[in-house]
Amino acid sequence: MQDDLGGWLFNRQDIGNFLITKFTNLYRDEGVTSSPPLADFFQTIVTRFKNFSISALPTKLKIMETLKSMNPHKAPRAEGMPGLFFEHYWNIVGGDVVKTIQDIFLSDRVLAALNRTTVVLIPKTLAAFLFNHLRLISLCNTIYKIFAKLLASWLWSLLPKLISLNQTACTSGCWIGENTLLVNEVIHYLRRKKGIIGYVGIKFDLHKAYDRVN
Repeated sequence: MQDDLGGWLFNRQDIGNFLITKFTNLYRDEGVTSSPPLADFFQTIVTRFKNFSISALPTKLKIMETLKSMNPHKAPRAEGMPGLFFEHYWNIVGGDVVKTIQDIFLSDRVLAALNRTTVVLIPKTLAAFLFNHLRLISLCNTIYKIFAKLLASWLWSLLPKLISLNQTACTSGCWIGENTLLVNEVIHYLRRKKGIIGYVGIKFDLHKAYDRVN
């Protein structure tokens, strides 16, 4: 693998340390702050009632329904227990699963054992040798997946209010190709523009934008 300075890493230890450093820097809080006057332009979208509804304690029925909605054979973490195991033996393990997930909501903390994840790197090209050539997927344990899916299902109703209509990438029902068409139209306009008033186009390249914390 090639590092950021163009040097080559050959042994497993060096490559591992390099990747750990890259992902640690990518997923850390960048300390982005907003100006207080700028906050005055934003309206409160999530009401107290909505916030309470997405923070409410999930019932046993809701947890079971969430488990059944998951892919029963999807790759689990190293523990090797997919959703099918919990469905099949729900009469034995169901009570513990419900208590564990409800405890997360009550304590606002996820146990380290549940949050432990197996990270797998998938090459995006045939000859992957750069960090940008790798796509990361996380194999989480099933209980953590249930908890995450519960949060996602409650947030789903809020997303249309939280996400701008101008965003077309990584949004359900939208097509990222719209951005390309829009840019073509803007550039075409800028090239044909005449007169003493000029316009400037600025291109931002947000590397791995949807992987960043902020």
